[in-house]
Amino acid sequence: MRASGLARRGDAGAGLLRSLDGFMVTCGLDHVRGAAEGSAAHFGARRGMQRYPLHGRISQTPARLIGYGEAWTGDECTLWCGGVVRQAMLYGEVLELHRRIEVPLGGTRLVIRDRVANLGHRPTPNVQLYHVNFGFPLLDADTELRLPGAPEVEAALHGAAPPPCEAGDELHDMPAVEAGAGEARAAILNRRLAGGIGVELAWSAATLPRLQVWRNLSPGMHVLAIEPATNQAAKRDMLEAAGAIRYLDPGQVIEHWLGIEVLQGAAALARLDTRMAT
Repeated sequence: MRASGLARRGDAGAGLLRSLDGFMVTCGLDHVRGAAEGSAAHFGARRGMQRYPLHGRISQTPARLIGYGEAWTGDECTLWCGGVVRQAMLYGEVLELHRRIEVPLGGTRLVIRDRVANLGHRPTPNVQLYHVNFGFPLLDADTELRLPGAPEVEAALHGAAPPPCEAGDELHDMPAVEAGAGEARAAILNRRLAGGIGVELAWSAATLPRLQVWRNLSPGMHVLAIEPATNQAAKRDMLEAAGAIRYLDPGQVIEHWLGIEVLQGAAALARLDTRMAT
């Protein structure tokens, strides 16, 4: 949720690449993946086509802090902060994202709670992806992934050759969970690092039913991203033709949540193995 005016301009819609850094990048709110064009007929006769930059506009749009503090339940304290960012255009979308981040005091897990509202007067696409990034030293030759329901992808991504490696981009796309499940999970771990370290993700499968994993091990990159998403990794025109893009009606709200937990030690990783196996 940080602003970068330069990243919004030029670069043939790839301006996000000038600021795609950090642990998590929010993508959307109406487009993810490569720069594209699509119909804007849902906004009325004044608009013909809509141009969408790489991974949308929301991560390049200024946010506003609206509060922070602590919440107590008995003797348990949770630290929280909240912000809002609006993606709006005349004769176009008016989408607003409210985000609340919660961290139990002394805990190892944080939860991101997002609320997206269509504040405009016409139906508007809502497409989102959470780009959660990992690198060295967690990502090395001993790296393991846990992707329930996708053993072939786990096997394909087992380990990471040390750089330099000119493999380039790899993108794997799969359902996050079996149909009807309420929660999805994935994890990355390294049993040889500092006695065993892992990061487990859990999220709302009902609103983020797809999971994508991106990896690039080339020099200067060496990154793997676990990406809960609203849609499969397909081109915009293909998604539109298939009717696969969700639209929010005027005033409609949708909520996503994403939990991120750090696990350390052999016992914690053994519990992770048990959770993933069941």
